[in-house]
Amino acid sequence: MNLKAKIYEQLHKDAAAAKISARIGLLKEKGVEAAVIEKDPVVKKLKASMRQAKRRLTQVAAMEKLGAQKREEKEKKAAAKREAQSRPTAKAPKATAAKGTKKEAKPKTKKAESGAAD
Repeated sequence: MNLKAKIYEQLHKDAAAAKISARIGLLKEKGVEAAVIEKDPVVKKLKASMRQAKRRLTQVAAMEKLGAQKREEKEKKAAAKREAQSRPTAKAPKATAAKGTKKEAKPKTKKAESGAAD
């Protein structure tokens, strides 16, 4: 769901609520019972559209919350990185003993030159 759709979904919800109240007022004016009003197809349709708008608004709210969490995490990570860069790092002294622990290269064996000289 598009985050920009929040405004439009709120308008749809408000319009449906206004239409429901108008329809119920009209039916009550005619003297229709409450049980019949609840079964009125127009009222049912308007309530369904209102439920849809509510569901979409909750989806948008969830996306906004997720986006806020992501921004917060990103800011924390950036702050930690800046802090790590601003701290002076102590360089470790070079270990001369570590030099001897390397594996020594084997001397290359030369091919017999006698075969090439013949």
